[in-house]
Amino acid sequence: MIRFLLLALFAPAVILSCKKQGDSPNTSSSTDAPVITSFSPGKGGNGIAVTITGKNFGKSVVPVIVYFNGAASNPASVNDSTIIVNVPATATTGKITVSVSGQKTVSSGSFQVLPGLWLKQNDLPAFYPRTNAYGFSIGSKGFIGGGIMGESTNLYGDLWVYDTINALWQQKNNPPIAFMNAVTMVIGNKAYVGIGRIAGYVNSTQFWEYNPGSDTWTRKADFPGSARMEAIGFGVNGKGYAGLGLSIDGGGTTKALADWWQYDPATDTWTQKKSAPVAMQGPSALAAGNMIYAGATTKVSGWYQYNTATDSWVQKSSFPGSAPFELKGFTIGDKGYLAGAGEGCWRYDPSNDTWQQEAFFANYRLDMVAFTIGNAGYCGTGIDKDGASYTDFWKFMP
Repeated sequence: MIRFLLLALFAPAVILSCKKQGDSPNTSSSTDAPVITSFSPGKGGNGIAVTITGKNFGKSVVPVIVYFNGAASNPASVNDSTIIVNVPATATTGKITVSVSGQKTVSSGSFQVLPGLWLKQNDLPAFYPRTNAYGFSIGSKGFIGGGIMGESTNLYGDLWVYDTINALWQQKNNPPIAFMNAVTMVIGNKAYVGIGRIAGYVNSTQFWEYNPGSDTWTRKADFPGSARMEAIGFGVNGKGYAGLGLSIDGGGTTKALADWWQYDPATDTWTQKKSAPVAMQGPSALAAGNMIYAGATTKVSGWYQYNTATDSWVQKSSFPGSAPFELKGFTIGDKGYLAGAGEGCWRYDPSNDTWQQEAFFANYRLDMVAFTIGNAGYCGTGIDKDGASYTDFWKFMP
């Protein structure tokens, strides 16, 4: 009788023990330790969103803390296999640690914190987000206008100014014509906006002068080259320079262009200059000193320097990234920066012809606006890889 009682008491324990040993190792419970399998991106600036994948993260952000080389950050969202978290401002390069209710796991690889700091500014207050807008800066103010929303063909015909001193946006006098993919050249205290696409989604040769002092627009001499989009333009030493880009004929045939032109605002005339060594559709570009740099596109991996004093082109060190389409350039001091697409932000040093990757505010952004005010770069608007357009605006401090 005693033997039967012992067997009866022992049998449930055996059953429970067997059941526990037979549980799937992937089954999550409150006592399972978290596991990191990967994180993306593997590098970026302070504030960028990082997605951590793994298991046993739970269902709530409350008990979860993520550490970037010891710097703590509270996640934006958590589910059992994914954590989305922003890199904290004090983070440095190192391993990622995830703590769930005190249980911790450490990544096998390190997250690289890139130099430079992006600071969120007030969004462009226009009702609709936009991409393919144009932008320029004069003094302490930046201007954004035109563009489209996503893949729409409806062009915006507005102009906005951002006052960096007061951190305020104000709508200005609309230009007489709506542009997208327009070229801008700042010469003195005036801006010149033209080429690009206009209503009807056709390429244009028009150029307009904007005077911020009087908030007025004046039609100037048309660009003498063929109508085009995805061109570039800059103002250097009292003259404007524009060209390259993509032409489309009546039959829909496209052609990348290499021609290059100089504009003199004193005489309202254009003069053809030496063509670029290669045709460039939607080149990445920036101006530094007397030099203009262009290249780094999907079809042209080279990087070329145009000397405005000698009217000559010289090939320089190629962009080290994947040469995506039309990164946007700005200049701080004697350094140039290219930002956008999936490449983030890269610094170009003309003095020694070298590149260095910098922080960026987004994982992907194409067709932004970019310009320089003082010792800072400004970027915003554009479209992401999912086709969403934006009104956000950011300040970059090297």
